[in-house]
Amino acid sequence: MSLLERSRGAKEQMRLGKTNSQARKTKKFKEKSDEVANIDLAPLVDIAFLLLTFFMMTTTFAKPNVMEMGLPEESKGGKAVEIKPENVLTIRISKVGKAYLNQGLDKPQELPFDKIKDEISKFVKSNPYIITTIKVDKDAEYVSMVDVVDEVYNAGVRKFALADMNDKEKQEIDELENPDAVPSETN
Repeated sequence: MSLLERSRGAKEQMRLGKTNSQARKTKKFKEKSDEVANIDLAPLVDIAFLLLTFFMMTTTFAKPNVMEMGLPEESKGGKAVEIKPENVLTIRISKVGKAYLNQGLDKPQELPFDKIKDEISKFVKSNPYIITTIKVDKDAEYVSMVDVVDEVYNAGVRKFALADMNDKEKQEIDELENPDAVPSETN
C-alpha cells in the first residue's frame, strides 16, 4: 500500500465524520491486520511429550490372568513310562456341561460340580501318585471346562492334563446321559 493510498484512506475517514486521531488509529489497525500472526508451537510439543512420558511411566499395565501349567519332563532313554490304571483319574465334561469321574478302567459316573473338589481330594489323599486327566467334549462350553479346572486345582492337584474326548468316550457319556437311545455302530 503506497503512501498516497494511505493518506486517501485517512481523508475518507475524516469525511465520514471521524476526527483526525480516529482516522490515524483506523489506518494503523489496517496496517497491522495485514501482518500474519505466528504462534510458536515448540513449547506445546515439548509439553505434549512430557505428558506422554509421564503417563507412560506412571501407568501400570494389566497383567494377563494366566494359569501356570507345567509340561512333563522328557523321559530318560526315550522309553515310555508304565502307568498303573488305578493311578489315573479321569474327569470328562460332556457337551451339555455335566462332569463324569472315573478312576482307572472303571465306568464313569456323573458327578455334580459342587462335589468335584471333595471327591478329587479323597483320591489325592489316598494315592499321592494319582494322575489327573480332564477330557472335554469339543461341543462343551468353555466355562464348564474352566469351572472343572478350578475345582481340580482347589482340590490340591497341581499337575493335570487337558485333552479332547475320543469317539469311544463320547459314546460312553452319551449312553449315560441318554440310556434309552439306541447306541450307534462305529467301524
